[in-house]
Amino acid sequence: MKNGNRVSGIGYREGRSFLPDARRRGDGNRGPLMNAQNKNGNTENLKARVDAYERDLVMEALRGAKGNQSHAAKLLGTSQRLVNYKIQKYGIDTSRFR
Repeated sequence: MKNGNRVSGIGYREGRSFLPDARRRGDGNRGPLMNAQNKNGNTENLKARVDAYERDLVMEALRGAKGNQSHAAKLLGTSQRLVNYKIQKYGIDTSRFR
């Protein structure tokens, strides 16, 4: 970050915080992305939506790589170690892509 500093993972520059207004106010209203509704009308938080998207990306890469984790990692532009971690995290059965 040019001419900026990081304190406890929160960026600031010239006395201004980069946090969204709702987080600065502390009113608990996290805005539209934090409590968005999915296609079925269910409310999901941002983390759940990101996890689902990440899982879909890993599965798509594995499908394209026919289950080969090394090739899937190359398709995703990341390491095989990270792909293996995500496979474990999301409980993906790689045998179904072979």
